[in-house]
Amino acid sequence: MKISVEGNFTLDDAFWSQKLAKMPLEAVESTLAQDRSEPEKWLHGAGVKATEATLLAAASSLAFQPASTLQHMAASVVDITGAPAYLNGIKNWIEHIPLHLVAGERTADGWHIPDWVKQQAASYQVIKNCGHLMMLEDGQQFSDAITAIIEKAKASQGQLRMKTTGDVLAGMKNSQNSQSFLEDALVFLPSPQTLAHPATVLYGTRFFSKSRYRYTQAMSTLYNDNHSHLYSANITMRQFHCTPTPFALAAFLLASAAAQAQTAPAADTAQALPTVVVNASADASAEGLSRAYAGGQVARGGRVGILGSVDMMDSPFGSTSYTQQFISDQQARSIGDLLQSDPAVRLSRGYGNFQEVYVIRGFALNSDDIAYNGLYGVLPRQYVSPELLERVEVFRGASAFLNGAAPGGSGLGGAINLMPKRAGNTPLTEVTVGVESGGHTYVATDIARRFGDNQEFGVRVNAAKRQGETSIKHEDHDVGMFSVGLDYRGHDYRLSADAGYQNFDLTTPRPSVNSLVAGAIPAAPDASSNFAQPWSFSKEHDVFGTVRGEYDLASNVTAWAAFGSRSTHESNSLAQPTVTSLNGDASVYRFDNARKQQIRTGELGVRAKLNTGAVKHTLVASWSGHWNEDKNAYAISDFAGLPTNIYQPVDVAMPPTLPQISGGDMSDPRITQKTILTSFAVADTMAFLEDSLLLTVGLRHQQIRDAGYAYGTAAPTSYYDQSANTPVAGIVYKLDKSVSLYANYIEALVKGPTASGTDANGDVVSNLGQVFAPYKARQKEVGLKYDGGKLGASAALFSTSVPLQAVRGTEAGLFGQQRNQGVELSVFGMPANGVRLLGGLTWLDTKQSDTGVAGDDGKKVIGAPQTQLSFGAEWDVPGAPGLSLNARTIYTSTQYADLANTRQLPSWTRLDLGARYLTRVANHDVTIRARVDNVANRNYWASAVSSFGAGSLVLASPRTFVVSATVGF
Repeated sequence: MKISVEGNFTLDDAFWSQKLAKMPLEAVESTLAQDRSEPEKWLHGAGVKATEATLLAAASSLAFQPASTLQHMAASVVDITGAPAYLNGIKNWIEHIPLHLVAGERTADGWHIPDWVKQQAASYQVIKNCGHLMMLEDGQQFSDAITAIIEKAKASQGQLRMKTTGDVLAGMKNSQNSQSFLEDALVFLPSPQTLAHPATVLYGTRFFSKSRYRYTQAMSTLYNDNHSHLYSANITMRQFHCTPTPFALAAFLLASAAAQAQTAPAADTAQALPTVVVNASADASAEGLSRAYAGGQVARGGRVGILGSVDMMDSPFGSTSYTQQFISDQQARSIGDLLQSDPAVRLSRGYGNFQEVYVIRGFALNSDDIAYNGLYGVLPRQYVSPELLERVEVFRGASAFLNGAAPGGSGLGGAINLMPKRAGNTPLTEVTVGVESGGHTYVATDIARRFGDNQEFGVRVNAAKRQGETSIKHEDHDVGMFSVGLDYRGHDYRLSADAGYQNFDLTTPRPSVNSLVAGAIPAAPDASSNFAQPWSFSKEHDVFGTVRGEYDLASNVTAWAAFGSRSTHESNSLAQPTVTSLNGDASVYRFDNARKQQIRTGELGVRAKLNTGAVKHTLVASWSGHWNEDKNAYAISDFAGLPTNIYQPVDVAMPPTLPQISGGDMSDPRITQKTILTSFAVADTMAFLEDSLLLTVGLRHQQIRDAGYAYGTAAPTSYYDQSANTPVAGIVYKLDKSVSLYANYIEALVKGPTASGTDANGDVVSNLGQVFAPYKARQKEVGLKYDGGKLGASAALFSTSVPLQAVRGTEAGLFGQQRNQGVELSVFGMPANGVRLLGGLTWLDTKQSDTGVAGDDGKKVIGAPQTQLSFGAEWDVPGAPGLSLNARTIYTSTQYADLANTRQLPSWTRLDLGARYLTRVANHDVTIRARVDNVANRNYWASAVSSFGAGSLVLASPRTFVVSATVGF
């Protein structure tokens, strides 16, 4: 026999859950405490007359209900019940499962039931003289009605699904007569995913009445297991029995929360405090986003390339998915700002420009090689506004099989995938304003709505503007962003689309520093100082968009297609100082660039699930294509340069550029490079031993065509058309549900780099612009993952080898090998109520070999610290509802700025502090956030930019104050 019990068809009947879902834990606790102190008022809000019996039942239900699960369940009610797929699922269920409707007389007319449900329902009973809490008002009548339904289903050995206007299990708990059919009954409620997932089991009244301590503990277990809105059927009951389970308390939870779900709260109900909870899918997939882990800072899993969304315990790779809540709470101004919290990542900068570079496991990942919802090259090249994003997913390790070759030629040590925002299940209108040190101001809006009879169509609009001087003197940032995200969910198909615009204009931006000082690194200047020339600038303007669709060919076969494009215009005038003395003496010359770029990218795929005997298979096949055309021009002044000093900067007049050392027309740059990448991949993930052993094998065939053209004339200068196969093998063995062991072998494949950099004399390399052939990186990794429910952790050992980029004489090229191996440790979650942890440690050992220079063999590589520590904690202050304090410390050990290891950057430690306060002002939800980065105002070189053996120095930012307020309407 199969039984499922549920209360709502739409969110129109879930006022209380919608309100509760937006509260922080402290507010839920405060509301619950008030309800406990005034059970009569709580009953009144639920439309129930206060009698001795109902007051006793209300007090009993409220007394043993932890706020954490109450919040978790309410958020999931909104997520699941409000999703368009929910009603579509009911359409499928009632074709196979008899659906019985039970309503209280007073609330039956207000129950939002689609007409087609009423027409197809097996029965519809109305309990006289009751509201939606009929089990409290007339337990006998309610018990008789439900008993008749269950007995009928038992007699036919069929399946049963009950819909009620209230919480059935509350009646089971509080009605004396409910034991006539629920003394030993099993009841199945929906689970967060789909009917294919194992059902959640709730046991009957014997357990409720006799094991209060144990089911209070079960609440903790429920939360740890990350189960929330319980939603499934498909479990066959051979007999009724009573055994305590970790999920028993979920029924007790609903005795209070869902009891009020169909009734709007009274006007004097405690005010709700806001938080950011967005649970809608961020792409066009049926599976949607992985759920947030305890604490809400990271998710349980994320996208693993063509394998789709994978739970962290099922993945043979290491990754972290940062949530939109964490992005907002960190007041992240960029992706790099957010990833300071990741122990495997360090932020650097592009060679000679201002694009962000993310160093993962000691290998650079350029910002133009990050993916947007699985597609490379769609987002702006140098900077991405965090307001665009729902998730930031960091994949650690080589990823050519999973994602295809990164088109920009980086990403050997990891990948980053950014997920766009989508409209959630509740309307959203938020405005954020902020200011930071230097007078830099910020304003953003976030608006989301869903439309249609079943809320199947969603729209989300984001806009942001940052402008003004930063904490670095005379440095001005002007950033504007606008984006629209659309999604539609049909019966067996899903569509989504994004369109966006961003401008990124920098005036007098502080550059990196070249150093020609032999055997030493000059001391770091004052972190707030600026040695940029007043005429220097960098501008980038981007228009981009994506479309994605997914179609269910059968119940276990899904096909998808996606397409994206970007158009970019860049221009800059740079003046990067080259230091020649430890006293800071330096010279600068002018280097102008003009760039136009057109990107087109897409993928097609199909994923199927099937069984062969006792083995479950998830098969996937995918094709991807990427087309990139770069148009560039440059103009350079006299290499001899003009004198300045990084400690006492000298403003020099803008020198003229020289035609003989310039290339192309700055007003009309012509093509200099064209890259076309295509690939086809197949994979099979096999599950053995009841899913405790998972084996993934696959192969991607990658074709890379790359052509170089002369500046100005566009005459062909180099061309290659090569292909390579990149395999993957990964295995996961689950010791139990809390511990997974994993191992993988995977390769990276990138197109060859384009020669750049300077020689030992500081001159530009003689083969500037030469395009090199593709090459691979090979990675081996083993690791362990732990999921304690509230606290998660992982440990990994890895080794990766790649060709080494270097300058020999006056030419840049690939000389020798680079091997990076190390250990990664991470921890995340909420080990105690009100305490959230996030961080870890990376230990890295790097080595050069076969370089052709005896003094370089065995030395460390540029810009790869041996030790990286990032650790953050957040604490909800007891007795101060809505107030949270947070701290983050970042440690980076010494690193080298040259291949000979004669120039070493000192280690550095940074402390950041912050606070968040959630309240209501003039009946609006308000979130106030404040942060102080680099509290001690330390001066240090943060990183060394590596380009063909040359290491440029990047100065850290000074102490920076950031304050913002978000108001919900």
